[in-house]
Amino acid sequence: MGNRKIFLFVALAIISLGAIFATHYFSVPERLLALQALPAPKAIQSVSLEKHNGDVFSAEQFKGQWSLVFLGFTHCPDMCPLELQQLNRLLQLAHQQTLIKTQREPIKLQVVFISLDPERDSREKIAEYLANFN
Repeated sequence: MGNRKIFLFVALAIISLGAIFATHYFSVPERLLALQALPAPKAIQSVSLEKHNGDVFSAEQFKGQWSLVFLGFTHCPDMCPLELQQLNRLLQLAHQQTLIKTQREPIKLQVVFISLDPERDSREKIAEYLANFN
């Protein structure tokens, strides 16, 4: 009888800790608490990258909006998809909250994904991968 109580206690503790962990680490915040725009953009050196559709991405495409640059690769099973989901949610929240609170245009914000594995990440693979996000 004593072993059964210990087993039940340990099982209940593990389930409780798992629920706390899942709630804390996998829940998406429902609202953007703070967003601070810096007073002046930093100068960007000349850059020329190839986009997933074959077009050229240059430094000009950083102008006039805030850019969140994400360095990753499509074969990343854990962190990359989670971070891209969070960045997508950030884009949605920034848009919603700007419109609701200030009644003006949303903040111009873009996420730029740069592959760190160009040998395996073809344009087609990147296009398919990014279609899952925004």
